[in-house]
Amino acid sequence: MVPVENTRGISSFVDYGCEPATFKAALLAVKELPHKRIIHMFGSTGGHRDKQKRFIFGETSGKYADYIIVTNDDIYDSDPGEIASNIRKGISNTQFPISNVETILDRREAIHHALKIAQAGDIVLITGKGSEQFLSLPGNEKIIWDEVAVVKDELNKI
Repeated sequence: MVPVENTRGISSFVDYGCEPATFKAALLAVKELPHKRIIHMFGSTGGHRDKQKRFIFGETSGKYADYIIVTNDDIYDSDPGEIASNIRKGISNTQFPISNVETILDRREAIHHALKIAQAGDIVLITGKGSEQFLSLPGNEKIIWDEVAVVKDELNKI
């Protein structure tokens, strides 16, 4: 987990968290820190393997976060809307208020939004792509991606 410094009084962290156990561990770790809210932004990998993770991720985030932004991760040849829908179904397995869930499929836009809505004392946890250096978009298009650099860039825009 990498902290990303800022001058807004929020704590922001980027984590890989791409398996259910590590995903949960990241949420539990930040929950131990002093905070007002935990804003959790994440997606789930596309493709036809591990579809069940989508539901597990949604349910786990619904148990530990205060605000959720569902986005893309690596889409490959999958339907990004279906992935988000699966995650939201997992969230609905908890008592999480639906008014605290947003779907923003563009990952950079979702990061910007998470940081923008955060207030002093909040924690923004961004999971899924922390250590990876590319992002797979719809149609298997790959782009260079450095999640920490993107978070810093988006913080500078706010």
